[in-house]
Amino acid sequence: MQAKIGSSVEEVLDIFGRDVEINTYRPDLYATSYEFQKAGVKISVTILPDRASKIDVAYAKRPAEEIAVLLQRYSGIGGWRRASTGDAGFARHFPLFDPTRADYFVAEGVVAMIQKDVGFGELVLWIQTEQYPNLLQGYRSKQKKRSTQNTRDSQGCA
Repeated sequence: MQAKIGSSVEEVLDIFGRDVEINTYRPDLYATSYEFQKAGVKISVTILPDRASKIDVAYAKRPAEEIAVLLQRYSGIGGWRRASTGDAGFARHFPLFDPTRADYFVAEGVVAMIQKDVGFGELVLWIQTEQYPNLLQGYRSKQKKRSTQNTRDSQGCA
């Protein structure tokens, strides 16, 4: 199974299968994600705007493979290297997370946060494109405009 940042919805379904749960939790804040369960692994792929820009992987049990190997498997990108959680990139990409409880990895065009023994599993990989924060901000702005327009339309405003 080889995932890839930048895959289309169809490619994601071809990779992980058609047994998928589509998650539209808080569509005002988060784009649709596609969630797959595979033998002790939960994979969540966020499509934004029309390609996989974020892939989260939660292992119930910690696998034996090295982190860089897992990151390559689920991103489709090689050359991963460890970076400091004190780096501004970590704060930009993972602002709600405690840098003392995570590891930070970077590769060409992508970043990842690694957490061990958290509520989601023994090992969690949060992989996203460098553009993800901007894409998410753009998505939220568009949703806010849409919501404002719908409210105005329902009130009979032009």
